[in-house]
Amino acid sequence: MRVENIRPLQIEIQQPLNQRVQGNGRSFASFLKEAAEELLHSQRVAHEEALALALGQRDDLHNVMLTMQKAELNLQLVIQIRNRVVEAYQEIMRIQV
Repeated sequence: MRVENIRPLQIEIQQPLNQRVQGNGRSFASFLKEAAEELLHSQRVAHEEALALALGQRDDLHNVMLTMQKAELNLQLVIQIRNRVVEAYQEIMRIQV
């Protein structure tokens, strides 16, 4: 194999990294923002329903518990996303240039 025929790899970046979009047209930053907003909303709703149950304004414990479990799952999802982002960042920082 002749070395002269080997050309360097050409990579063209069309958009800056912070503006790249996924297949559905949303950026990763907007996905994280929406996830955080959804988490805050679900936590707020769960707190309001639990408070209403404690004050006797609601009597459907089942729905209150479902709302609280949804809020808990949203929290666990956001924590896992954060953990994966931190792991990816640490892995990138370990790369020797």
